[in-house]
Amino acid sequence: MKQQTSLKPRVILKHNIALNQKMSQQLRILSFNNNELESFIEQFARDNIFTKIKYKTNNKDDFSWVKDDSNETLIDHLLFQVNTANFRKSQKKLIKFLILRLDESGYLNETDIQLANQSNESIEAIRKARDELIHLDPLGIGTESLSQRLLVQAKDKLEFNSVARSILENDQLEILAQPQKWKTLKWKEDEIREALEAIRTLNPTPERDYGNMTSIQYIIPDLIFNITDNKIELKSSEFNMPILEFDMEQFQNIQEKDIDNTSASFLKKQRKNYDDFCQALEKRHNTMSQIGKIICKHQAIYLLSLDESKLEQLTMSQVAKELHLSISTISRAVKGKYFQCQGKILPLKKLFTRNLINGWSKNIILRLIDNIIKNESRNKPISDLKIQRKLSDLDVKISRRTVNKYRRELSINNSYNRIFSEK
Repeated sequence: MKQQTSLKPRVILKHNIALNQKMSQQLRILSFNNNELESFIEQFARDNIFTKIKYKTNNKDDFSWVKDDSNETLIDHLLFQVNTANFRKSQKKLIKFLILRLDESGYLNETDIQLANQSNESIEAIRKARDELIHLDPLGIGTESLSQRLLVQAKDKLEFNSVARSILENDQLEILAQPQKWKTLKWKEDEIREALEAIRTLNPTPERDYGNMTSIQYIIPDLIFNITDNKIELKSSEFNMPILEFDMEQFQNIQEKDIDNTSASFLKKQRKNYDDFCQALEKRHNTMSQIGKIICKHQAIYLLSLDESKLEQLTMSQVAKELHLSISTISRAVKGKYFQCQGKILPLKKLFTRNLINGWSKNIILRLIDNIIKNESRNKPISDLKIQRKLSDLDVKISRRTVNKYRRELSINNSYNRIFSEK
């Protein structure tokens, strides 16, 4: 009996730790914006050997998102060329997919087979798209190695040194860089020196002519509000998200071969990690969708007009109460995220107002002041003190100085000047 009593708290503690870890992961994933979430999903797929990843390339066709970097980056330059070229629509989408896989130096290190698996396209289609990419300006972007990059540039030049071209074709740059190994090449020393001079005319780092690739920030909205016939349709921007799949065939093969059951714990952990991760992604999706629906309900007038004066009072505590969640959870869901509406991308926080006094938001107070002044007598404009008293009658308790400040924000003259402006 004593043994059972002593074990029970340990079991409960272990369960609570596992539960807390699961909740912690869910909250962490909820706090990610779409850019961060994509990277996190890809990292998870690399860490879990039974997880396969695919991309919805057929939907990755809109690159009109806001960019924070004012300098043109290599990505900007490449996407502009693709968007203005005469490629087929499907070809454009695939080339754009490859562009977004480039590393900081402009190389595409993944193999054609890997890219085909990720994009659900054929290897032949990937090869054609890569060939189109490497022939965009600057030449050689999208290759797998320096030799390939320089070879693309060499082939573009008229009467380029034949020995240099052969060295690039045979991937012998490393030998060329070590004169002591020139004897292993089939050419004379003078021919090799001429080849070296020719290769030096090529550009090994064309990406340096553009802004830092890591500084580019495509702001991908988490919520999209489409307006059709004065009706708001909520969409979740998930086209950029990789799709996770569990490799059940490989999982079962290991199970069957594991006669001594030595891998049972590892297999169980990998499967549980996958299930928990997918559950956290689903939780994030549902939470964002629920927040979007509440926004549609409370901020419909604003979304239809994008007129800031039409913003209604909506606080995070109000949303938290409606969804039976904590305010901190709503704060995580909103922080650093954006929404798209009528061709504009704006911070999601913009749709939420903070309580000023007695539950009144600044936007509503501005509208009240504006309405009070619009309804005043033209011959007797009311002072800020009288506006303050009228607001007080509505249970809006603010100082005369605040009234003065808000009136000036509305670009409205004081009562004395309003008399002359009317005349």
